[in-house]
Amino acid sequence: SINDLYQKAERYGLARGWPSEGMEITRIGINPGLPLEMPYLERYGVMELERGQERERELQTRVDCAPTFLARGHFYRAKNEIKEAIANYQLAEMLNPEDAWVHFNLGEMYWRQGNPVRTIQEYQKAIELEPNIAWFHFALGDVYREENQADLALEKFKRAAEIDPSGTWLQNALGDLYWEREMYEQAYQHFKTASSYKRSGGRRHALRRLEELQRKLDFLNQPEE
Repeated sequence: SINDLYQKAERYGLARGWPSEGMEITRIGINPGLPLEMPYLERYGVMELERGQERERELQTRVDCAPTFLARGHFYRAKNEIKEAIANYQLAEMLNPEDAWVHFNLGEMYWRQGNPVRTIQEYQKAIELEPNIAWFHFALGDVYREENQADLALEKFKRAAEIDPSGTWLQNALGDLYWEREMYEQAYQHFKTASSYKRSGGRRHALRRLEELQRKLDFLNQPEE
């Protein structure tokens, strides 16, 4: 509908830094045939916008493509301007829905916004497109863990470990999850692995957990009198 198209146009204007007041729809479906690597915004129903004043030059019909909006999303993300980052990532997603990292970054912004449902949806899309990136599985598992869905969290952490078992971040996450489930021997093995990476920032956490677990296991394994 026209309303849907206008909403998309407003999002485009927001990403370009234009004020939305006084905007008018001026033309629809412009495609000058210029060679671009990405499809035109107009193919997705986004329209050129009029700012309400006379132009000094002709309106540029060539619009920004997905990498530009992705970069702008990163810019606003670094400034912690979440709404602006989401607007740009959404436009990048509209232009190139097959880019897994666009979905992943959008999911991260939804998480910062306090929207776990949308976060999970975007992370799942990223995994569908790039199933062999361990970080995607880890991030989704971390959301499940925060949402008290331990079984799903463990499933995603294990999948991440199958792809790349080398990170202390992953070994510590598995150790912490097993700790929470009182599966202390499994937790011990993961913290032991994490502690072996001497140049990693997570090594201190692993060593502290190992000391605590050793005391707990010694206590649990004491013979009954």
